[in-house]
Amino acid sequence: RLCGKAPDTDSATDGEFPDKEFEMPNIQKLSVDPAVAKIIQDRLDEARVCLRAGAYLSPIILWGSILEAVLFAAAQKEKTKFYSSPSSPKKKDGGAKPLHEWSLMELINVASNVGLLKTDARDFSQVLQNFRNYIHPAKQAASDFTPDRHTAKLCLDAFKTALADMAGER
Repeated sequence: RLCGKAPDTDSATDGEFPDKEFEMPNIQKLSVDPAVAKIIQDRLDEARVCLRAGAYLSPIILWGSILEAVLFAAAQKEKTKFYSSPSSPKKKDGGAKPLHEWSLMELINVASNVGLLKTDARDFSQVLQNFRNYIHPAKQAASDFTPDRHTAKLCLDAFKTALADMAGER
């Protein structure tokens, strides 16, 4: 018992949780075009290679791009729900921005607002998005930070949590 509470027994037995890896959600459960699903799988495979090679920024960028693709596919599938959300991004004239102009952060926020991402997945996805933005060298230089294996692990868990929500596995 931790802090007087019983351990969470949904996914792990007593004493197992800290060492247990979260499984990658089933990509087939995501509402993406088959051609996009193939690209997603290729990027997941590439991210694994990068991790093994110690190239920690690359998988973070890949996971961010995959999350954006999955959220964009969900928005395309449920346009009415996404556009009618109070969180949907607006143009200067007050009308909704077209989906192809939405940023990853906007997709995350609206997906949360319409119930596709739980609060924790939203919050950690926003952090993943911030690290994904290190694709811009000036942003990384301004932060004076280089992701390491710990950063990559945190981002991977955030990524898996968001995908699990999107796949209906949580």
